[in-house]
Amino acid sequence: MQSNVKHTLTYGTEVVNDCLTTGNHVWGYICTVTKSAFLGIRMNPELRTQLERIAQREERSMSQICEVLLRGGVAAYQKEGSKYLQRFFSKQKPQTEQ
Repeated sequence: MQSNVKHTLTYGTEVVNDCLTTGNHVWGYICTVTKSAFLGIRMNPELRTQLERIAQREERSMSQICEVLLRGGVAAYQKEGSKYLQRFFSKQKPQTEQ
């Protein structure tokens, strides 16, 4: 299956794994893609609120914000491997069962 992707670049930037980057910073996702996959996830309500605030501040949809953050995470994982994920897992507090 092949997707229709059209990249738009601005001066001083480049696209890496479909994310607009400058140096080590992911600035945005600028392209049009035929989207046909759906992903539903459960998350902490606090995280959802943070994502909603980011979306509102950036004047973007939740879907756009989640996709660009996921793409940035995938790009970092592809570069660093499991070390990228271990940084986050090691910071999580162990959850106790009640």
